[in-house]
Amino acid sequence: MARRSNVWLVTGPPGMGKSTLFSKVILNLRSRGIVVGGCVTSEKRMSGQRVGFRIRDLLTDDEGELASVTGRLGPRVGRYRVNLNDLSAVGGRALERAAKEADLIVIDEIGPMELTSPDFRRSLRVCITSGKPILAVVHERMNDPLIEELKGMSGEATVVVGLEIVQLSVLLSGRGSVAGPLVVAGVSAGREGVKELIDLGVKDSKLLTPRQRGLLYPEILRITAYAVPAYILPPEIDEYVKHGKKYRKLNYLEATYMARVIDQLGAKKVIVDAPDTNPVRFRDELLELTERRCEVVAEHHADIRYPIVSAASIVAKVERDRAVEKLKSRYGDFGSGYPCDPKTMKFLSQWFEREGSMPDFTRKSWKSWLRILQLKL
Repeated sequence: MARRSNVWLVTGPPGMGKSTLFSKVILNLRSRGIVVGGCVTSEKRMSGQRVGFRIRDLLTDDEGELASVTGRLGPRVGRYRVNLNDLSAVGGRALERAAKEADLIVIDEIGPMELTSPDFRRSLRVCITSGKPILAVVHERMNDPLIEELKGMSGEATVVVGLEIVQLSVLLSGRGSVAGPLVVAGVSAGREGVKELIDLGVKDSKLLTPRQRGLLYPEILRITAYAVPAYILPPEIDEYVKHGKKYRKLNYLEATYMARVIDQLGAKKVIVDAPDTNPVRFRDELLELTERRCEVVAEHHADIRYPIVSAASIVAKVERDRAVEKLKSRYGDFGSGYPCDPKTMKFLSQWFEREGSMPDFTRKSWKSWLRILQLKL
């Protein structure tokens, strides 16, 4: 097959920053109005230990289980069982949807787990024959005809090298919302990047209008070394709120995702806006959960005190707003998604009256639902 100039592959050893690079590329391209589709994977951790992987559709934000240490069915790859149903329903469909609707197809990653699925392989073939640009992470030491074909189309694969990151911040958006994801965003910058953020005049996203956040967002992506969002979906939030033990509820879930972002980005110093009433306890929790050694500063209202945290708050807020808009396009306008919004509460009440159930994109453990149920029953 003739070499195509619009296929780019990224490879290299684990921990070199491949997925982190992808996150920055996706955010940058989306900020320019480019439609990015495909699928990305992320780790699932419990008590600081990796127990599996998740897979997410970049166009719809649908998410499923890629593999798990507790799975009983599916091919075994290392100590994990691959969930072929979710891999096909989420990953395979994400690729075919991207081949039709996206300007760029992104795949993170094409590796041993993904290639156990005949459906995923067929969907990958659809992407290859679509003629659309493809950006993909490929497993470093895997030999497979599909990977070899992609390598032949792209020329030489790219190996990611690390950057020295001086300062990193992680922040949450959508914590109190009853609808939509809770977004954890991390941004990292070197010394010059931090100075540029100060000159740009970034400040807490809550003090900015949506238009101001939208204008600052691409500038933050340009200035920072990396920017990584992570999405905590309502079912996982409900699981921790309902069944988590003391000190292992929502704060712990947030700490787990923050630790994941910290490990992805790498930094000498990390500043977080602590959601816990006890910032020292939250700091210690993060230090326990992270695999990389670093200094952690956990404070209340850090998004007001530190420009790097303000930048993270803007990224988190913009990413959550975009996720909410996607949900509205599918289910109807439910307002901001917060319980204090009468439009949101009216939408949820009418949904329950019409459907007799709570929509999956809402947090069913929230007291807002209890108030609605008390009125309806």
